[in-house]
Amino acid sequence: MPSASPLEATAVVAAAKVRSKILRASHDRYPWLFISPESKEDVRPVVEALLANKDVLQRISEDTGVVFATNPFHNIVDYYPIIWTQRSGKVEPPFPGKALVIVGLEYVDQNNGLPKLHKRALFPGDYVSILGDNEIHLSDGGGGTSLFIILEKS
Repeated sequence: MPSASPLEATAVVAAAKVRSKILRASHDRYPWLFISPESKEDVRPVVEALLANKDVLQRISEDTGVVFATNPFHNIVDYYPIIWTQRSGKVEPPFPGKALVIVGLEYVDQNNGLPKLHKRALFPGDYVSILGDNEIHLSDGGGGTSLFIILEKS
């Protein structure tokens, strides 16, 4: 059995910690998210593992046009773990002028909340990067745990 990548391994650990702390919808602007400010440090190792992987940074740049600083942490506007709620519909551009990276902390697909994107599923440590200027079409599933990383494009 192949060993897990650092990103996958940290995602699995973070998912368990996050799930134990998120209890209700708590985002002031996006009621379709359950977030926990207390969980921010639990997911920091996932953010660090993602930013340490030059291949991942290159793919995010290609997908979104983000130009990473010498220290990629300088591109981060915010990051937080989320649990998807069971709300379907269209969300107007959630992060105008920014890029959004969604990292699976556990397996997520449209049945447990992942929006309708070009990637239909994310395993722990998998990610998808999109422009924050695009609307998001939510599925009607919920319960999956992910990590949002919001990036400045330059």
